[in-house]
Amino acid sequence: MITTERLRLRPLTDADTDWTFARAHWGRGYATEAAQVVLRWGFGTLRLKQITAMIHRGNTASFAVAQRLGFTHLREDTVLGRPCTVYALARDDLSFPLNDKGDADRRLAPW
Repeated sequence: MITTERLRLRPLTDADTDWTFARAHWGRGYATEAAQVVLRWGFGTLRLKQITAMIHRGNTASFAVAQRLGFTHLREDTVLGRPCTVYALARDDLSFPLNDKGDADRRLAPW
């Protein structure tokens, strides 16, 4: 499986996440599961207030992942010359607990 799940930080503003998997591993929930770990780390450990995801138009699978995680439409944009939609998730709108206790665990890491 070739995969990428990362969180890119922008100093003093926000962060964005993305997920990329080899086609043979699509539809198995890996992107959602990996993104939840990254979101817990970003919101819990890093105490971010918002995380964004830029999704190229027509990428319905990534849109579905973002929707499952609670992301909502923020704006239209262009990335590398391709139109995309930027979705955002605020810490206060997170639809799952940051840890089993429902709060931030400072030891939580994305690996």
